[in-house]
Amino acid sequence: MSTNDVDHREFLDKLYRGNSHSMYLAALRKLKNHYLAEVAVQGAMVIALEKKEQLVAATEPVRWLYGVLHMLIKNIERAQHNMGRRTVSLEECSPTNDLKVVDEVSIETLYKGTVTSSEFEILDRLYLRGETYKELADEKGVSPSAIGMKAKRAKENFRKKYEK
Repeated sequence: MSTNDVDHREFLDKLYRGNSHSMYLAALRKLKNHYLAEVAVQGAMVIALEKKEQLVAATEPVRWLYGVLHMLIKNIERAQHNMGRRTVSLEECSPTNDLKVVDEVSIETLYKGTVTSSEFEILDRLYLRGETYKELADEKGVSPSAIGMKAKRAKENFRKKYEK
């Protein structure tokens, strides 16, 4: 290992120790997920290690590092957005775009006949839309535990039908 590599390693170590916590907090504010925030910070440090010459040559290395972090956060957000799409249209995928039938698979199709419409509404709002038991309970005029029991029964009914 050359002295230049040792200098770079010490520089990166000092940069990491001095900025990793504030980078983590910045990533956490944007991503709202502890795991993804840590992944973003570690990813930024891996890139810094891979491009150490650019980092060391930068007039403001901390700013360079935060720029890398920002780009990683944007990539993670983009990936989450793309993953969040639940339906795919065959028409959009057709190279000639002459396909007239649109094939859509929705979560409703999967649950059809396995749970009642009221049970499906509760599952949909709790697990797909991210609403809380309290929000649903307040709207329906029941207790949060009643919503929880209804959701539990719906999941059990669904599980029983698919375990056969």
